Amino acid sequence: MATTTSSSSSSHYRLIYFPIRGGGELSRAILTKAGVAWTDDTITRERWGTSPATEQPSMPFHQLPVLVETDAATGAELLRLGQSHAVERFLAARLGLAGTGDRPRALADSMAESLVDLREAFRRFLDAKAAATDEAPRAAFFKALRETLAHHERFLARQADPATAVLGGGVEEGPFYLGAEMTYVDIMATLLIERFEDEFTAAALEGDDAVAGWASLPRFKALLDAVRADAVLGPYLASADRKPMTWDRFRERAAAAAAAAEKEKEKEKEKEAAAAEE
Repeated sequence: MATTTSSSSSSHYRLIYFPIRGGGELSRAILTKAGVAWTDDTITRERWGTSPATEQPSMPFHQLPVLVETDAATGAELLRLGQSHAVERFLAARLGLAGTGDRPRALADSMAESLVDLREAFRRFLDAKAAATDEAPRAAFFKALRETLAHHERFLARQADPATAVLGGGVEEGPFYLGAEMTYVDIMATLLIERFEDEFTAAALEGDDAVAGWASLPRFKALLDAVRADAVLGPYLASADRKPMTWDRFRERAAAAAAAAEKEKEKEKEKEAAAAEE
């Protein structure tokens, strides 16, 4: 369990989730970007599965992630919130990453929902891959990817021109969905593409059956670059200390750590043996 640096906020946040990125990563990124006081409370799959009577009853819907908000001064619990999308949007609204005003917030939510649809198409592909079924879900995913990113590219282009902007009068010029104002949906898009690149590699995503290269999506690519270059999010996204992407990556990391620890033990034994012979 790790606690980040704090701000002057009167609330403290505790995000409870498994030791992978999954449904907790966008909330982690929002909290990191906002610079508020929060605790990353990691629950292992073993702890969750072997102690359900202890862990699960206190969790809304008996699921993770869960966000717990407490009064920073008294420690009194103010909110216990389940469902990843609810947690993300609560944090975004509370911490200034949801858009300024009702209309911008609605637009941000609209773009987020289209990314949720794309993520569902990806999930169906993963389910089919795990079951070793036909290629139809893969083709459907790449079709959804092409169409969704094309829609987002057009939206970003319209927003850049006051004459065509979805918001009357346009937005302040910038690379994000709401121009110069970064919101949670910009982070969400970046994390989603990151997940796709982990599954397919960046080169595969740019193949003929995918998005036909970022050259056709210059504004969307600029959005990703801006999020990754952010002074706060950039180091977080590039950090080797981030949670592993998937359970498979978690197991690989755990096995590597165990192997390294075993090697260190062997070295110590060799040193002790050498010292005893002297």
